[in-house]
Amino acid sequence: MIKKDHLLRLLCSLLLISGAAFLQNAEAAPPSALGGFSRQIRQAVDMTKTDAGEKELFRQNFSGLVMEKSLEEAYPGLSGVITRMNRAEWEQAKKLRSELTEEAKEFNARQSQYFYTFAYDYDVTMRRADTFAVSFLQWRYIFTGGPHGNYDCHGVNLSTLTGREIEFSDVFADTEALLDILMERLKEKHPEDLYPDFGKTIRECAARNELNWTLDPRGVTFYFNPYEVAPYACGLLTVSILFDEQPELFHPAYRQTAPAYAEPFFPYNTLMTSLNDNKKLDTISIQAYQEKLHIIINGKDNVLETSFHILRPVLLHMEDGRNYLYIEGTTGDNGQRQIFAFQVKGDSAHYIGTLPYTFRHVVAVSPQEVEFENFLTNPNGFFIDRNTRDESGSSVTDICAIKEDGLLSFG
Repeated sequence: MIKKDHLLRLLCSLLLISGAAFLQNAEAAPPSALGGFSRQIRQAVDMTKTDAGEKELFRQNFSGLVMEKSLEEAYPGLSGVITRMNRAEWEQAKKLRSELTEEAKEFNARQSQYFYTFAYDYDVTMRRADTFAVSFLQWRYIFTGGPHGNYDCHGVNLSTLTGREIEFSDVFADTEALLDILMERLKEKHPEDLYPDFGKTIRECAARNELNWTLDPRGVTFYFNPYEVAPYACGLLTVSILFDEQPELFHPAYRQTAPAYAEPFFPYNTLMTSLNDNKKLDTISIQAYQEKLHIIINGKDNVLETSFHILRPVLLHMEDGRNYLYIEGTTGDNGQRQIFAFQVKGDSAHYIGTLPYTFRHVVAVSPQEVEFENFLTNPNGFFIDRNTRDESGSSVTDICAIKEDGLLSFG
């Protein structure tokens, strides 16, 4: 296996070359996909003793966005912005842990029948990463007793070269036409669920520059959190618009897209993209239940008989138009992670192999471990870990790309 420091130097050189080329010819050159992003996972649990024994009083999960050193060196402005975001979110998480632990004590002291574990989670997932733009979602979940917790997501869109926040007005050329499309598609997807004044809410958010959106590899997605335009039970509502579908809505610079990309997404939420790089909006969702894995593409259910849990799917789109799905998860009782690989043709997903790899990366630092999860965003070069460990207890990392058969090439 190639040593990781050699890999980092190689990636740094490649990133600097591609970034410089893009800067010199930003008008003509399409962006290129970038890799090197991950989420660092931190967990904390506060316990208390009750008459029934020890109970979890408060549980916190925090996953901040991390850049590989080579990527930080290639894009220092972007790195600085992301670092400051992480620090601010971490300080907020520590403050909430202190406050909610005390609230949980007081709340449960008043409960004679039930015990509630309070919780706060912060997470991120990548939506797009290339030499033009980096876009990701921040997820927050809080539970403080009651019938259910509350969650929301927030889109962050940054210039890769400078780290500057990409403004709504930078991307969209016709706000009125955009708002009409948003409201029309929400009504089509949720005809019975929307609040009567949902259109007024959307227009007011737009006037305050508070619409929630991300740049995607082939378009944009807007997000409407619970209670914003519909009741909590409706969940997170999304609307995606392709660049090729409505080109008049976008400024020309933002219609440029990377020929090849990889896009992580959440299972049970629908990914909307263009599998054939045209005006057709395709949908993909992943579900696992009753010992079956369901891959639903444009309404067609592709089923694989397997017990698969804790899913992390990624769509891989190659420059020549091939599409693959990598779905990471655990099988069986040992909790070992692996990746199921599928080729997507039309509305069908064809199983092509199982990879003894994981997106998780573990660094053993005695007496504890530091855990990361790599985001696969560049199918032509990425870090990925074997589902075994070396003598120190750390993950063994390889650098790979996607071959013509959809499986891994090494080095």
